[in-house]
Amino acid sequence: MRREDFKDVQILQDHITKRQVLGAKFSEGRVFVFSNNYKMGFGIKPAYNTEQPYNINLQKGSGKMYDQNNFNLSSITLSEKYTKPLVISPEELADIRALLSYIPVTQYGYFNIIFSAQETLNSLSQEEEDEGMRTC
Repeated sequence: MRREDFKDVQILQDHITKRQVLGAKFSEGRVFVFSNNYKMGFGIKPAYNTEQPYNINLQKGSGKMYDQNNFNLSSITLSEKYTKPLVISPEELADIRALLSYIPVTQYGYFNIIFSAQETLNSLSQEEEDEGMRTC
C-alpha cells in the first residue's frame, strides 16, 4: 500500500452514534458483517461459528428504519491520513535491520529502498530541528 491509501476516518465520528450492545464488543469481534440488508450499521460475531451477528446501529436518532438523509457514510470524502512520509526512528530501523536474516534475500532490495529513504528523511528531519533551534 502507498501512503495515499491510508485515510483519516476521524470525520466519521461526527456522523455516527456510539452504541453498546450486550455481547458485542468491537475489540472482541472475530467476524464483521456489512450488508445491504442492514444499512444502519454493521454486525459483529464474537466467534466464527456464531450464526447471527449482533447488529450495531450507528445511525443517529432512535429510528428503527434506515434514513439515507440521516445516515449515508458513502457521501463523506475521507482525506489522506498522512500528508507527508512517516519517519521511522533510527532505533526502529536498527530493529528492522536486525530482523533481515529472517527475510528472503530476494526481498532485500525492497528493504534497502526503505532504509535509504528513511535515512534521507531522518537527516532532513534533523536539519529542520537544528534550523528550528537556531531561530529560537
